[in-house]
Amino acid sequence: MENDKQNANEERMFTQDEVNAILQKRLGKREKQDSEALEALTQRENAVAEREKEIQRRENVINCREYLHEQGYSADLLDILDTGDVDAFKEKADRAANLISGSGRRSAPPLGSTEPKMYTDPEDDIKKAFSASFSRKPKQDY
Repeated sequence: MENDKQNANEERMFTQDEVNAILQKRLGKREKQDSEALEALTQRENAVAEREKEIQRRENVINCREYLHEQGYSADLLDILDTGDVDAFKEKADRAANLISGSGRRSAPPLGSTEPKMYTDPEDDIKKAFSASFSRKPKQDY
């Protein structure tokens, strides 16, 4: 019995500083585990977000391709126009098709030059010479 009393009395007593150090060590391990878990979760969320963006991009391209097919437009517009926003793509595709087909606004013809003609075409002189309205006056002897 006496040994049991001595063993009970010999139990180690920790000072407050030692208890604080043990707790800090355990808290440090736990914080490290939590930060690693948070980092892994963040990486997974980023990967999922990237996959969602890629899926949305593919859906937009498919929707734009279907619109071009329905309207009878060239699929080459997919390479030219941005497919990020389907509604904006539709509007731009319609405008491009109108410009290509010529059913859109027509531009005014180019204006003629207001400068005097500096060069005359020799063919014009030949045409004048052989035209029916050209009259030749014979030389008069003096």
